[in-house]
Amino acid sequence: MWAVILGLFLLSYVAAFSRVSERALPVLMLTGAIGLAGLLPWWSLNFGQMNNRADLMRELKYSLPSFFLVLLFVHSWLYNIRPQGSKLTKYYLANAAGGAFGGFVAGVLPPFLLKTVAEYPAAQILTAALLVWFVRSYWPPVFKNGLNQIAILCCVAVPVVLYQVAKTDAKRGEIILRDRSFYGIIRVLRVPGEKDPTQIAHQLTNGKTMHGMQWQGFKTRRTPTTYYEPAGGGIAINSNTNFAQNLPIRVGVVGLGAGTMAAYGRDGDEYRFYEINPDVVACAENTDIFSFLSDARAAGAKCEMILGDARKTLAAEHARDEPKFDALIIDAYSGDGIPLQVATDEAFDLYRARLAPDGILAVHISNWLFDLLPLCKAQMNRTGMFAVATSATGFNNTRSLWVFFSEHPFEPVVSSGAIAKYNWDAIRDTPSITDDRGSTLSFVSWQLIERKKQQ
Repeated sequence: MWAVILGLFLLSYVAAFSRVSERALPVLMLTGAIGLAGLLPWWSLNFGQMNNRADLMRELKYSLPSFFLVLLFVHSWLYNIRPQGSKLTKYYLANAAGGAFGGFVAGVLPPFLLKTVAEYPAAQILTAALLVWFVRSYWPPVFKNGLNQIAILCCVAVPVVLYQVAKTDAKRGEIILRDRSFYGIIRVLRVPGEKDPTQIAHQLTNGKTMHGMQWQGFKTRRTPTTYYEPAGGGIAINSNTNFAQNLPIRVGVVGLGAGTMAAYGRDGDEYRFYEINPDVVACAENTDIFSFLSDARAAGAKCEMILGDARKTLAAEHARDEPKFDALIIDAYSGDGIPLQVATDEAFDLYRARLAPDGILAVHISNWLFDLLPLCKAQMNRTGMFAVATSATGFNNTRSLWVFFSEHPFEPVVSSGAIAKYNWDAIRDTPSITDDRGSTLSFVSWQLIERKKQQ
């Protein structure tokens, strides 16, 4: 997505820095205003809070062309105000410095200054003020005062919009924690139970993706929830031979979330969590918010945090010939962007190498944008491992989709709840991807998007 946006940005420069923009600047101002109006659907999507594939397609359909039209006008204006002769060097130097400063403002400052992605609507409003300022120079003087007031009003509206974004964010529930970093925005919400509003839960989200939930009642707080219920990720634990024989097991979890998998921890068990976002680690370790980790430790389980890139860490552990895992849970695919390096042949070979002979590799692929069943089928065919794909419905109708790999056939053990199994013959065939060649674009659910649009 960033490559598409960058391409449109550069294309607008190419088109704007030409004689065409010199002759058609007023027309481009009009198309820029139309483009800015085309961004209004973003506002109607509850300030960009997309909930499904149809919302994504709607966002792309309006935002990308609108983005290009707005940039074409702004860059054309920039070209038209260029000086002549000897001052051109300073002009282009200032242009380059402005680009660097803009990149700093957009990429570095927001995570430190803002807790929400509020810079996008703020930029839209300031662009509207810029359009008004431009029109001011073309209209008769009698209109200038009114246009000045409109431009000032647009600037004043920015803090109002920032407040509204935060207010909209709070509609999901009482926000008890919100942090933003390079890795995105995490929120912890205090929400009532769907069936019993007197039951309170803490819910961890990153963007629009829920990464864990814990009931706050003393008797229910150790209950595995959402994707990690016994009919979800718990299958990797309950189906393990050593677990069934009440022997200590060693579990690796790529993606900490709220630390929900630790709810299965027993005396003597070892759980090693790999997490790249330090904000998530701080949140899961905060006993005032989530107690999965502390409760597991109190029960005698060892819970260890490894901060950093999970694949690099697993490779280093393999090189040191560290003990292997009875269960390895890969929970890095549930966001709206899939890290390529955790989905390649080399990554799956590493996961396989880190498994004990009777170990289970569990891959969580619940995702509203990507269909990763073909990826898992490709890995099953390539490695020759036995694989079972299951789905279940958990808290708040959360759909939990998992694929379990093993060197030997096994029957998934579900201590509670019900699962549905997928027929691999009904899953489309696709080549696997490697570190040198491949793209997650091939796993985007375009057909599902089209079906959603038709409905």
